[in-house]
Amino acid sequence: MLHYHRQLKVYDKGKLPAPPEMPKPPRHLKLYLPANSTKTAVMQLLMENDGRGIMFETEGDTLADMLRQDYGNFSDVLRKAFHHEPVSYYRRANNEDVKINYPALSVVLSGTQDQLHKLIPAAENGLFSRFCFYVLQSSAPFYNPFDESKTEHSYYFGVLAAHFLALYMRLEARTEPVLFALRPEQQAAFVTLSDKYKTELRHLGDDLDGTANRLGLICYRIAMVLTAVRFGGSVQLDTLTCITADFENACLIVEQLLKHSLYVYEGLAQRSVGSNVRRDVNKEQKIKEACMCYNAGMIYEDIAIRVLGKATGISTVYRWVRDYCKKRA
Repeated sequence: MLHYHRQLKVYDKGKLPAPPEMPKPPRHLKLYLPANSTKTAVMQLLMENDGRGIMFETEGDTLADMLRQDYGNFSDVLRKAFHHEPVSYYRRANNEDVKINYPALSVVLSGTQDQLHKLIPAAENGLFSRFCFYVLQSSAPFYNPFDESKTEHSYYFGVLAAHFLALYMRLEARTEPVLFALRPEQQAAFVTLSDKYKTELRHLGDDLDGTANRLGLICYRIAMVLTAVRFGGSVQLDTLTCITADFENACLIVEQLLKHSLYVYEGLAQRSVGSNVRRDVNKEQKIKEACMCYNAGMIYEDIAIRVLGKATGISTVYRWVRDYCKKRA
């Protein structure tokens, strides 16, 4: 900019045949995108960072509060970015249309159940099926903050960071993309498992169809990541084929994610009808009754009404059947 102004003065004195061109402002390069941003700001940052970015917030309502504002509601961007679908916007400053063809946006949030309900008020919200949930249970003991065995965490994660950076740089340096493939028997198992999840979730509600479909996509992505970490250093390979251990681990991870998604789903369903949830001291007895009903051939909804007294408890019954009934059969 300083050079531009100097050249402009020279031009004004008639010593240049043409006016100098004003330099464009440099790109605002950021790996972490703040959730406390307007929709236009998020789009601008994504565009300037080649469509990539990470939102990492320790308080989930930071994002929830922005999505509730008219000027900050970029929920559609989050939903499209999950599938890497193109997003576009119009920038009045330069009178130009901006299009991000392949957005890759990761969102990592922590928070309370109340914060989650502000972000995703209902299961019908498209964001619900696009998130992986993990519910952390509170711990009874007080952790010793003076425990010196934890002082090596920074070094440990620093070593991991250097390893994954080197892996990323090797893959990024390739001129041709790396292909990922499942073995034929893995493909068959993948289809069977995904169909099973979709069939079971449909018993709980039509609003879980998206969750069933996207869990399949999430499972495939996890298998792809595990394979890339295992073989990514072999830059001479054009195709990375998933091994049995990585495929099975991906399926086990998704099975746990499904259980946590149903836990969250149940909370959303109960909140939507305004019911107050309290811990049931007779939970074990109700689990046994639910298993008896299930083994007798009753459907999930009828079991929920009989055992819990409400159809909205259908996801609880589903989780009990998966965790207890089939193990006892």
